[in-house]
Amino acid sequence: MRQEHKKLLISGFLDSAESFPTSIALEADGIGFSYLDLKIHASKIASAILKQPNLPFIAVLAAKSLVSCSGILGILMAGKAYLPLNKKNPPQRTLGMLKEASTQIVVAGKECLEYLQQLLSESVPLFTIILPDVPSSSGLKEKFPNHHFVFSEEVDVEPIKYFPVNTSKDSFAYLLFTSGTTGRPKGVPVKNESAYDYVNYITGKFEFNTADRFSQTFDLTFDLSVHDLFVCWKAGACLCMPPMEDAPALLSSYIKEKEITVWFSVPSVALLFQKVRLLKADNFNNLRYSFFCGEALPEEVAKAWEKAASSSKIINLYGPTEATIAIAFYEWKMEPDQNYCLNG
Repeated sequence: MRQEHKKLLISGFLDSAESFPTSIALEADGIGFSYLDLKIHASKIASAILKQPNLPFIAVLAAKSLVSCSGILGILMAGKAYLPLNKKNPPQRTLGMLKEASTQIVVAGKECLEYLQQLLSESVPLFTIILPDVPSSSGLKEKFPNHHFVFSEEVDVEPIKYFPVNTSKDSFAYLLFTSGTTGRPKGVPVKNESAYDYVNYITGKFEFNTADRFSQTFDLTFDLSVHDLFVCWKAGACLCMPPMEDAPALLSSYIKEKEITVWFSVPSVALLFQKVRLLKADNFNNLRYSFFCGEALPEEVAKAWEKAASSSKIINLYGPTEATIAIAFYEWKMEPDQNYCLNG
């Protein structure tokens, strides 16, 4: 049952799942998952979460996969906020983030099991680990008897029927941590209403549709990933997870092979494409929108991208750390006297 008139980050996804249940919401690891499929996967994770101690934040440790997406959606369905983790971080940093968030519940994917075991080996508090794609035969329970595991057999039992649970627009949707380059990483929680307003504004400003295919280049610990996921699902479009490797040639092939129509990345990715001569004329002629944010967008890079994606609008977004994702945008068009890109 969908909650009406609530400003929740997940609202757009739930609306699309009701309106376009058979449309593909996610392509990951070569498999397409419909909106109904993804909602069912997420609701099962939500049900597993609601059987655990009542904590406001639930962590997600997974790569760009079905588990990461269904985990995030399941956490939001359960009325909680998600905390994305990155296995590239030192275990002690991750444990520090979990401690600051006061959570001992983690939804984890099988691709992160090695890193997960490092965390469990070094952790003092007892954790509950929800593993949607890891069976009980994995041996984790025997190796870490002090921790609690919810394996795939248990997660796959019963989806939650009514969601989101006890969620208001003033509740938090997600918690991200700063890089910590100038000191200790700081947690920045974002409210549902703020995230909802951003998604609603962007989808109202640009003409996305259900035939669009969105890229997903940002790590989930970066707030621009919220745009990737929830703008796409609000539009009823398909989110296309890229290959694990981020080499320019592979990303270039990903744009063409997956027929991406909405691209979003930091400008340095476009600059790298330019350096290795991938921005050839009409190389990305399937793109309708190209969004850039997170760094300055040089005029020469925008010009080269325009030649490679001649059918695409180039949108430069700007948002400081304190903002929810972005607060301003500029549509780049080459003018005779222009030698820079605004909002860079």
